[in-house]
Amino acid sequence: MTWYESLGAMVKGMEKNTFGPAANYSWAQLVPSLALVWGLVLAPPAALVLGGAALGAGLAAFAALAAFAWLAPRLRARDPLVWLLAPLGMAMVGAMILRAAWLCTRHGGIDWRGTRYPLEALRRGQRVRF
Repeated sequence: MTWYESLGAMVKGMEKNTFGPAANYSWAQLVPSLALVWGLVLAPPAALVLGGAALGAGLAAFAALAAFAWLAPRLRARDPLVWLLAPLGMAMVGAMILRAAWLCTRHGGIDWRGTRYPLEALRRGQRVRF
């Protein structure tokens, strides 16, 4: 089953349902979460460049990402390509959440299927929180 026909369609489709669950429509909650995600993603390549003690931290970050991809319920095929590309996927998801947050803030809400849902109404009615 194909959810989206292209990467652009997926980014657009994710606009409506990432900022709320990821950060409760709050930049104060979003920034530390994205810093953690992107820190994990950037640690391995930074470690290769910096070497030394940073190499251990980078390897630990890559191991954490690989373990997550390996253990994720939908990834039972255990294709090594999946866990090797997990950092790229996490970076992309972080970017999609950041874009959704920026658009939601800029427009004062979310536009979905021709209807504007104001930010305050979204905050009041949010059912999914992490």
